[in-house]
Amino acid sequence: MRKMNQTTRMKSLAVFSIYKNNLRFSVGGKVRSVDLKRGAERLAGDLPFTINEARFDGVPGITGSTVVGERVSLVYDARNQEFTPSAGFFVKLTAEYDQVTGGAEPVSDYGRFEVDLRKYFSTVDQRLTLLFRNNLTFTTSDDVPFFDQATLGGESTLRAFDKGRFYGQHAVFGSMEVRFQAMHIVMMGFPMDLEIGTFLDVGQVFNGSDFDGGFNVNPGMSMRFLNRPNIGIVANGALGQDGIIFTGGVSLPF
Repeated sequence: MRKMNQTTRMKSLAVFSIYKNNLRFSVGGKVRSVDLKRGAERLAGDLPFTINEARFDGVPGITGSTVVGERVSLVYDARNQEFTPSAGFFVKLTAEYDQVTGGAEPVSDYGRFEVDLRKYFSTVDQRLTLLFRNNLTFTTSDDVPFFDQATLGGESTLRAFDKGRFYGQHAVFGSMEVRFQAMHIVMMGFPMDLEIGTFLDVGQVFNGSDFDGGFNVNPGMSMRFLNRPNIGIVANGALGQDGIIFTGGVSLPF
């Protein structure tokens, strides 16, 4: 563990969108600014400060920087519901160009390409759902600020790790999940569905041509309380190299 105080300011906005049938096209942008400072002084004798560690000298973004990006996205959404789907197909293609300012290290501009694929199968009564997901992220440069690199970990990717556990130039992720609607209940006056699922997450981050074919392979189970189609309470437990990790919370689940 390294001590640091990270100040992050991030703004992302879509400025233009077109909808037609199942297709959606959007143009947007982002501004992300990160500044690292010394952490809690009371722990200075136990843990070193990140910004004082020689091993981090020259790491892009370690002295703070601002990323300004523009992106275009093309979405094809043929799911039966947008927020709690059980059948259909979804694909999102995103291209992004980012410019970097600030910081002591010279950092070049870079591009990012992302592909998000999801396919849902369900029985006629929609009590049993099979979901396949794939997410690919590729960056055109390895000289990317550490806070804007491709990342894996957390409730929507590798669920056997905390959010942001892995960072790298590129990221590859895949998941297969089976969900079963166990019961329908009324909770505090709201109709809720309880879903129990099992899943297998597979993924890895890598830099340039360093990919060696190795993947994190993490099995797990999930419970989902859904007030369709509004909101969900999700709890995941998955097994990985860090042991059994629990993720989840109140969210619009995938």
